[in-house]
Amino acid sequence: MLCASTAAPVALACGDILNAAADAHNKHNVDAAIQLYTKAITSGELGAGDLQCAFGGRALAWMDKHDLDRAIADFSEAIRLNPRNANALSNRAVAWLSKGEFDRAIADYTEVIRQNPQDASAYNDRAIAWDSRNDFDRVIADLSEYIRLRPQDVDQLVNRGNAWCNKKDFGRAIADYNEAIRRDSENSYAFDRRGLTYLLWGKYDAAIADYNSALRIWPKASTSLYGRGLARRAIGDRTSAESDIAAAMKADAEIVERFERYKCRSQ
Repeated sequence: MLCASTAAPVALACGDILNAAADAHNKHNVDAAIQLYTKAITSGELGAGDLQCAFGGRALAWMDKHDLDRAIADFSEAIRLNPRNANALSNRAVAWLSKGEFDRAIADYTEVIRQNPQDASAYNDRAIAWDSRNDFDRVIADLSEYIRLRPQDVDQLVNRGNAWCNKKDFGRAIADYNEAIRRDSENSYAFDRRGLTYLLWGKYDAAIADYNSALRIWPKASTSLYGRGLARRAIGDRTSAESDIAAAMKADAEIVERFERYKCRSQ
């Protein structure tokens, strides 16, 4: 490195370039980060450890620019250099998911789990991929493993309930929602989903009660308004039903179509 007292520009060593790239990325200067990572990668001076870090860092920058193909290429280079790079495998899986390449995402998450069966996040993320394929049995299996590893996570109890609901196993869905609500009585998401399950099950009074609870916690929840409207319509309370449905449609012009897609899916 040149002496600081000279007037010439200071040449950064590769380690310093990687630090500068990470700093630029942290400051949301993504283009500068990519340039710096590229400079380090093409220098020929990085060892395998630093090189995989550089590819991984540049891949994350490409992700921020929504350039998924370049991100996948860089994650793949990081994995080639270190096949046990769980972060690169998991991040590449996220990129595959974003591209709708569910089988490839599942393969990466499966490798992460093979390397570390205690990685709770990998089970949760693989469950998202299974859900995208409507493979609800595997969603339930992976979320059950996640819940075993992280029993304090109430939201994933709700999401497992959603998978049971999608299988039309309403009793098991209700059991998961009940446990989520027992742990967190202000969880509007759990009330909304239990209300939806009761609605699909034809238990309209129970659905209305749960939607009331969801709306007490989150008054602007258009799905709860619309669902309550459908339940009220089913029991013949047409005036209240049309009021709820109109309010939901005012809040969300696409609520009818969105509710049809919504069903028991995770939000």
